[in-house]
Amino acid sequence: MSEHESVDGERLLHAVERLIEDPEDLIARVESLKQQEGLPPGQESVGRAGIVAQHIIERYSLRSGATGALTAMPATAPGLGMLVVAIGGTFIDLGMMLKYETEMVLSLSYLHGFDIRDPHERRLAFLLASAGSYEALTDGENFLVDVAAAEVEAIWHYSPRQVTKLLASLLSKLALRAASKSLIRIVPIVGVAVGGSINKICTTRVGRRCNGLLVRRRRAQPEAEETEQDVVDAWVKD
Repeated sequence: MSEHESVDGERLLHAVERLIEDPEDLIARVESLKQQEGLPPGQESVGRAGIVAQHIIERYSLRSGATGALTAMPATAPGLGMLVVAIGGTFIDLGMMLKYETEMVLSLSYLHGFDIRDPHERRLAFLLASAGSYEALTDGENFLVDVAAAEVEAIWHYSPRQVTKLLASLLSKLALRAASKSLIRIVPIVGVAVGGSINKICTTRVGRRCNGLLVRRRRAQPEAEETEQDVVDAWVKD
């Protein structure tokens, strides 16, 4: 990774982090969804957690799609509007999409029992969201496997410094990829529809992919397995 790419990635990293909603607000929203679905505290990985996860993914996919459409809207004005979309709209759209996807992954992380108040957990969520976006925008290329030469699950054991360095590199490449696919956004009307659709589909894929990874991570922890077994035993006894 070049020094220029590192700086650009770090700028995008810090810009998006400032936009991400406070963890306490995300926790409160997930708890509200759990109550609506009749999922008591302590049963994050069993019962109706899958339905809650789907609600979370749908919520942020819709928001991401709306952002994609809105940031392409200036292209409906000829000349200057197209220029605004081509130069600035792409990166505003990417930043907002990453914001919503990171909030989505943070919400899913909390749903599965991880402490999203921890700064390291928040960076991990950001890395998962960004890697998912990269994979969706590159038709299946797995950045983490290519760079780390390891399975995605290996990142759970990375130090905070390793996560930050990897995230900055990933964001640089993600920005370049988004810019290379921005031409369709400057087509009036079509760009609005395509921008919204791409974002919604991308965020949905990221959510499903990350939810699966978080479920596997939770099940891989001995204490999680014991807790889940206790819940199952309690149900059987009742």
